[in-house]
Amino acid sequence: MKKFGLLCLALVLALGVLGVGYAMWTDTVTISGTVSTNTVTIGFTEFTCQEMYEELPWGSGIFHPGEVEGKEVASCTCDMNTRVEDQATGLAGYKVGTVTVSNGYPCYWCFVTFVVKNLGTTPVIIQEWQPVDPSGALTWDGVDTMRDATGAAILKFRTVNLVGDQLHQGEENKAEIDVHIEQPAAMDATYYFDIVITAVQWNESPIPAN
Repeated sequence: MKKFGLLCLALVLALGVLGVGYAMWTDTVTISGTVSTNTVTIGFTEFTCQEMYEELPWGSGIFHPGEVEGKEVASCTCDMNTRVEDQATGLAGYKVGTVTVSNGYPCYWCFVTFVVKNLGTTPVIIQEWQPVDPSGALTWDGVDTMRDATGAAILKFRTVNLVGDQLHQGEENKAEIDVHIEQPAAMDATYYFDIVITAVQWNESPIPAN
């Protein structure tokens, strides 16, 4: 009976402790966090073309508007399309600039002048540019020329004031990409290229302009 009584007492004490546990009051505090991210958006706000010819001798580096001897054989035009508006700033521009050269011939130059604007809230750096042929007929040599399947130079490019510039919100960068038709270009042919300009958040994260 003594052992039985001790067992009952132990059960009573256990239930008492359990009851105290259930009767304890509790409370909590919460840390509430909100993270608002910036935006990275660039676009063209100006996009124009000008046909040019180089003063003889070749390689002089002196250019004049138009074609040699005042001829009117070829033409180049530029247009902007695919409008974009940054959701945070409301600033707008265009994602695609289209260059059209008609009746081109070897030694014909088209100077493409444009303005790239930081439409977003995050500072960006113009990291690189590259011409891409959507048809795959021409490939970029990584330096200054697009070549055909035989390796022949078809289009040569040069840039002025583009890579390395940092733009803050609303800032613009005026730059130039010049296109030259090389001697191996085929007659009665159509060549395609997209200029892809890549801007990066000033410390990382590349995004394309078009």
